[in-house]
Formats: sequence, structure tokens, C-alpha cells
Amino acid sequence: MFGVMIMANDTKAYEYLLQTIHSQRDLGSTVGSIIGAVIGVIGNSIVILVYLFRIKEKGERYFIPLLAIVDLSACVTSPPFFILDNTYFFNYPSNAWCKILSFFQLCFSTISANMLLVISLQRYLLVCKPFWPKMTLFWKRFSFLCSCCIGLLCSIPILKTAGILESNSIYMNHNITTRTCKFSMYQSVYVSAYFGVLLILSFANMLVTLFLYIPILHRIKRSRQWKSNAADKKEILEQEIDHSCSSATHQTANNSEVNETNLCKNENNFPNTVISTEENTTACKSAGETDPGNSSVRAATVLSTTLQQKVKKVHRRPLDRFSMMFFIIILVYVLSYIAPLVILVLSYTIEDFDYVTLSETDSLVWIYVPRLVFINHILNPFVYGYFDTKFKDQLKIVFCCY
Repeated sequence: MFGVMIMANDTKAYEYLLQTIHSQRDLGSTVGSIIGAVIGVIGNSIVILVYLFRIKEKGERYFIPLLAIVDLSACVTSPPFFILDNTYFFNYPSNAWCKILSFFQLCFSTISANMLLVISLQRYLLVCKPFWPKMTLFWKRFSFLCSCCIGLLCSIPILKTAGILESNSIYMNHNITTRTCKFSMYQSVYVSAYFGVLLILSFANMLVTLFLYIPILHRIKRSRQWKSNAADKKEILEQEIDHSCSSATHQTANNSEVNETNLCKNENNFPNTVISTEENTTACKSAGETDPGNSSVRAATVLSTTLQQKVKKVHRRPLDRFSMMFFIIILVYVLSYIAPLVILVLSYTIEDFDYVTLSETDSLVWIYVPRLVFINHILNPFVYGYFDTKFKDQLKIVFCCY
């Protein structure tokens, strides 16, 4: 009887030792989760307030505050999941908390991924199919509702499958019992089918989102090349404007009858410029008919005005910053989801996988890599702040006022 009590005490002591070592080793992760939560909550709250109440013109920005709400919810619910895991990884205190936090972890991640797929579709229609029907306000609202419903439907089974899994392990040559929070407490055909479908949908979502954005990036690349060529043309056009005006003034002073063909030589010298032959000829003829004595000056003036308008259009055409902004957001989403999905699949499919036997380096991979999903919800406000100039301007106004 006394020997049994000693063995029982030894078991509890080694279980406590394992949990203590793990929690001390994960102290940095706990602090990082708290800091990330503070940054994510503040950043996404600012995004929501500015986009909802300071920027009246939504248009392309419609999904930004909605995505920020989802990210804010993830920044509130994910850190408690990580902190409890760090502190009580091998002796989880509550089965109910395990189910609820696992549900939130999966739900908000799924909704965020679905919304990014919708945003990719919206950008594709806007950039690559300009003559196709665009997303109206009704379809935007409907797509957001569908994203939320799909996220809920995919996550509800977790409330049944998730919970505390008790298992026997060997630690320092002693038998111990661990109580770990898992997405699945038991194995069955239905549970395996559920997680298999969930995995396929996750990878399919990422692939479709990326494939929709490939032609958008191609358009952006072409736009940049066009702008580079347009900048060279702008310089040529400005030189031609000065040349036309000075040439017209000189010819008027020496001869009242000017050959209008010489004034319109731009179409021959610069066949690839932005101004067309018809515009050039019309400018010269209209000026000549109005006042033959001053035809060269008037033609050069009209030509100058037309060229300057074209130059302004070239100069005004902006780079599609919104497409690049959403591309960075989608890229962060894909990079932060791929590794966690792969690690989770391996941890559930490797036979006799045991966290107790992992070294400190192995723990960094198997336990912390799946938490990279959290980065996706923290970084989005910084991406908005870098790319959206209107958001930056409103942000400066808000902080300057206070």
C-alpha cells in the first residue's frame, strides 16, 4: 500500500514537472500572444472606426471594415486559446473551454479565408473583366453572409469532436497521464471524413484565390510597363509642344501664309504618341479657318492644349494600389495558412505521435507553427495603412485632432 502511494506521488510529481518545464519554455510565446492581441485589437479597431465613420465612399473598400471585424474577433479569441495551451498543455483544465476556443479558432479563420476569396473575385471582375457585371451592394452583402454561414457550418462539428484527450506516456522512465486539448478526441470514419473535407476545402480556397489573382498581377505589370513608356512619351510630347509653338511664332513673323502641313508633322515624327492623327489635323484646320493670318500660332496653341490634356491623363493614371494591397493580404494569408495545415495534418496522421517525446526544437515546429495563422489577423491593418492613401490621410486627421 505504501509503495503504491509513492508511485502515485511520483507520477503526479513527474506530470507536474513536465507541465512546469513546458509552461516556462512557452513563456515567450505567451508574452508574444498578449502583445499580438493588443496590436491586433488596436489596429483592427482603428480600421473599423476609420473605414465605417470617416470614409464615406466605400466602393472598393466595402469588404475592408468587414474583414477587420473578423480579424478583430480572431484577435480577441485566439490569444486565450494559445495562452491556455502554453500554460496547461499537458493538463488542460476545462473540456468546455477547449471546445469553445477551438470552435472560435476555426470559425474566424474560415470566415477570413472565405472573404479573401470573395475579394479576389471582386478584384478579378473589376480589373480583368471591365465589361462584365460588377458586384452590386446586394451581392456584396450576400457574399459576406455566405462567407459567415460557410464558416459557421464548417466549424460547428468542432463543438462535438474537440475536447480533452487523455493518454498515457512515458516521461523520464515514468508512466504519466496527459490531458491535451485536441480538435478530435477520437477516431472514426465520420470524423476522418469531416477533417478530410475541411482540409480539401482549405487548400482549394487558397488555390482558387491565388489563381484569380494571377491575371490581376499580369494586368498590374502591363500597367507599370505602359506607365514607364508613357513617361518617356510625356517628355517627347512636352518637347514637341515647345517646338511647335516656337516654330509657329517664327513662321508668323516672316510670312502670314503658313504651310499647315508642317505644323501637323507630329503624326509623322511621332506615330506612337498618345495624340492621334485626327486630333492633330483637326487642331490645325480649326485654327487656320478661324484666322488665316495667325493660323500657325492658333494651331500650335490648340495642339499644345490637346497634348497637355493627354500628358495630364498619362500623369494622372494611378497604379492599382488596391489590387496590390489585397494581393499582399492574400499572400500573407496563404503563407500563414499552408504550414499550419501541413503540421496539423501530420500531427493527426502520424501513428503513435506523442508531444511528450518532442525535444525543445521539435516543439517549436509541432506546437508553434500552427499558430502562425494568428499573424494573418494582426498584419492586415498595417497593409491598409501602407497602401490606402485615403485611409492614411483620415488617420492623420483623427490623430491630429486628438
